Amino acid sequence: MDTTQTIIGFLNAIKPFLIKTMEQALILGTGGASKAVVFALKKIGIKCLCVSRLPNEQQLNYNQLNELVLKHHLLIVNTTPLGTSPNINECPNIPYQYITEKHLLVDLVYNPEETLFLKKGRKNLAKILNGKSMLIHQAEEAWKIWNS
Repeated sequence: MDTTQTIIGFLNAIKPFLIKTMEQALILGTGGASKAVVFALKKIGIKCLCVSRLPNEQQLNYNQLNELVLKHHLLIVNTTPLGTSPNINECPNIPYQYITEKHLLVDLVYNPEETLFLKKGRKNLAKILNGKSMLIHQAEEAWKIWNS
């Protein structure tokens, strides 16, 4: 899947869930998928802050996440493979106690349907979205490219 399809798939999946107060996003992970997510969100005017196990000057590490950071980042996107089947008992190490009903948690993982990351978000009344709709939108975009 190329980057354009990833960007379009991600944007089409999250747009129905975005609200005006989601001006900043916390992106968990710094691999290839995170770069596409950051590009997509910047394209629609959402500022991004990436979190990495090995951060650079423009990133945070997981130990730096606190109540203030989560309060100002109402959109949290997991771009890591943590929680992917069969490792369903893994999730990003963030302070879930600060997740609220104002948050939207998006996991690019689609198997299992509800990862531990999403379960913890739902427990705190956050809106949640897994990667299935993104995958469908990516496939639709690929179909257009190959069949036009």
